[in-house]
Amino acid sequence: MATFQLDIITPISKILYQEAEYIKLRTIDGDIGILSNHSPFVAPLVPTKLLVRYNKEEKEYFVSGGFMEISDNTVTILADDFAFPEKIVIEDEKEKIVSLLSEIKALEVNLVTNEDKKEEIEKEILKLREEIKKSEIKIEMKNAR
Repeated sequence: MATFQLDIITPISKILYQEAEYIKLRTIDGDIGILSNHSPFVAPLVPTKLLVRYNKEEKEYFVSGGFMEISDNTVTILADDFAFPEKIVIEDEKEKIVSLLSEIKALEVNLVTNEDKKEEIEKEILKLREEIKKSEIKIEMKNAR
């Protein structure tokens, strides 16, 4: 099967540099599957499982969001954060969710008493819910193994 270059880069370093036959991940518009010689394309990513197939072997990784560019038979993913499934600790992710839910509950109480800061508080609640979603995806990935 024909291949393409897959590069994953975070703000810290280049994480993954390999050939792939197929990848699947989620953009803001939904899931997308990519094969060799895909047309040029740019898309923002949401927190997602990244499925990579090469030599009939499939691997999954966690990408927390960012951007994907396809050009010249190369897929470049600029990820906010990235995790190998073997580095994910379910208990840590569950604890994080509990902590984030507690923060949301406190902010919701503040929302009732601080109408003048409503927009700011709502933005913070949305950020915390996005962090919960990231942890849920990591747990789902780990449980699927």
